[in-house]
Amino acid sequence: MRATLRGEEHGRHRHALALQAALVLELMGLESSSQEAARRSAQAIDSGNAARVLDRLAAFSAAQQPFATS
Repeated sequence: MRATLRGEEHGRHRHALALQAALVLELMGLESSSQEAARRSAQAIDSGNAARVLDRLAAFSAAQQPFATS
């Protein structure tokens, strides 16, 4: 998934991720049309922005974990 979000992989997986993101953008009212939502989500993947968001989310999640025990 990370390779796809960094724009390194194309194909069905990328299309599925872009469509899912487009649906969220449209349902949240952030884009007024399916076409604009699809364009915006594809651009986020191709530019690497989607990967940066995933990296920030992963870092935040890791910081929220309780103290690790060995």
